[in-house]
Amino acid sequence: MLTPRILLTYMQAPPELQGTSPSLSAVSTDEHCDSFESLFEQRVFRRIKERGYHVVPQWKVSGKRIDLVVVGEAGRLAVECDGSPYHSTPDQIRDDYERERELRRAGWRFWRVRSSEFALSPEESLTPLWKRLDALGIRPGVTEEAQGDTGGGWAPVEMDDADLTTDELDAMLDEDASVSLEGA
Repeated sequence: MLTPRILLTYMQAPPELQGTSPSLSAVSTDEHCDSFESLFEQRVFRRIKERGYHVVPQWKVSGKRIDLVVVGEAGRLAVECDGSPYHSTPDQIRDDYERERELRRAGWRFWRVRSSEFALSPEESLTPLWKRLDALGIRPGVTEEAQGDTGGGWAPVEMDDADLTTDELDAMLDEDASVSLEGA
C-alpha cells in the first residue's frame, strides 16, 4: 500500500517516462550529433520531429537500443533506420531482427525505413510511417520551436487534504496501478 508520503516523494521526482527529445536546432542533417549513431538517423529524426512528434533517439530498453522512438499519449512506436554500415552483413541483419523479435515479445511495435528508399524520396519513404502513427493513435504535439519557452514544467495540483480520505486515496492509487500495468 502506498502512503501519501511515498506518493508525494514519487511526484516530486517522477521517473522519466518519455525520454529526452532533442530540439530540431540541435540536430544537424550534415554533422554527426552524439545522440545518434548515423546521419541517416538524424535525417529521419528531423523529418518526424518537423511534423511535431516527440521523438527520442537511441532509446535504451532491456540492455538494447532502438534507433528512434516516437512517443504519444496513446503509446509509442519504435522506428528502425536500416542502412550501412549497421545493417549490411548477414550477421548484423540477423542480430538486428533477433533484437526486434525480443522487444516485440515485450510489447514494442516497430516500423522500419531503409536508407536507400529514404535517399531516393524522403517524403514517400515516410508516408507509411504517418499512416502507422495515425492508426496507433500517436499524434503530433507542438514542436518546441513553435511553442517557444513557456517556462512550463511539472507542477503539483493544489488539493485540500480534507477532500480525500486515506481509503479513497488508496483506491485511486490501486486503480492507477492497474491501468498502468494493463498499458505496459
